[in-house]
Amino acid sequence: QKLKIHHSSIPILEKDAFGSLLIKQLDLSDNNMTEIKESAFHGQLDVLEELAVTNNSLTTFPNLGKMSKLSSLDLSGNSLTAIPERAFAETPKLKQLRLERNQICTLTSNALNETKEFLELLDLSDNCFKAIPAQNFRGAQALTYLDMSNNELHDLPSLQFMTLPLLKEVRLNGNKIKNFSPLAFMNVPNLQHFYLRHNELNDL
Repeated sequence: QKLKIHHSSIPILEKDAFGSLLIKQLDLSDNNMTEIKESAFHGQLDVLEELAVTNNSLTTFPNLGKMSKLSSLDLSGNSLTAIPERAFAETPKLKQLRLERNQICTLTSNALNETKEFLELLDLSDNCFKAIPAQNFRGAQALTYLDMSNNELHDLPSLQFMTLPLLKEVRLNGNKIKNFSPLAFMNVPNLQHFYLRHNELNDL
């Protein structure tokens, strides 16, 4: 049910890499991986719940296939530059998405749209965002935890966080934020923790 392969040399994860093994939790961290072939997890589509491919060298977002039970995806510590539109169209139960320590600077207008009903945790820390991708978060009904610390954010304009009924924690520490609009948060009734340390605020 649980398989870990760490500190090996697996540059390419080939099609049907794990045969018919019924793996629920799969960790492929630190393997010098540069590519995941489509259908690499073909035998695990109906059972895989947690997938971690951290600290590798992926430059292209993997096509995971129709994973009906995937709830946690960790692709942190790679070289990804974008989140393709409809990347999660076939992972309807995804609740946790970790993409910290990549090279993602912007999101296209429809990226993450299909995650807004179920996604609870989104970690985009240690990337290169210069602005909050507000339209990609807006209306995320289940989003509870958002981390955009250690990016290159310069300000927090009006309506950056809007209609997020369950959002409890936002981390924006380690940016270059100088200005903070009084209307940055709208319809965010459950916010409990808001981190802004190590910024360049002049006034509140």
